[in-house]
Amino acid sequence: MKVSEEDIRNALIKCDGIIAWAARSLRVDRSSLHKRIQRSEFLREVLKHCIEETLDEAEGQLFKLIRDGDPKAVKWYLEKKGKSRGYGKESPEISTLSHEKVDKNSQEVDLSKLELGELKQLEILMQKVQG
Repeated sequence: MKVSEEDIRNALIKCDGIIAWAARSLRVDRSSLHKRIQRSEFLREVLKHCIEETLDEAEGQLFKLIRDGDPKAVKWYLEKKGKSRGYGKESPEISTLSHEKVDKNSQEVDLSKLELGELKQLEILMQKVQG
């Protein structure tokens, strides 16, 4: 049975661009589906669009965590995207925040386990988010 480009398009969209899942839903071999996608500009664009939508969703979830004050999300984002501003593994240190707690929606967050550079990153990001 020959699978149409429209069937492949629909499977890719339904499976968020994950080729193995799309292949399974179409009952075809993953490597054959991958080759078929690579031969078709239309299907390559569909796959690219699926991946972009998933990235948008992941970024939205990341920014929600950052807005909610999740220190691990803040640290990860600043290490990956804040390098031009001096963030990363060797960030500036600040000692005044080492044992403070942040009150967010009536939940206390214990910051004592963060390194000083991470606390500085968190302070700057919280200032951006809050004001």
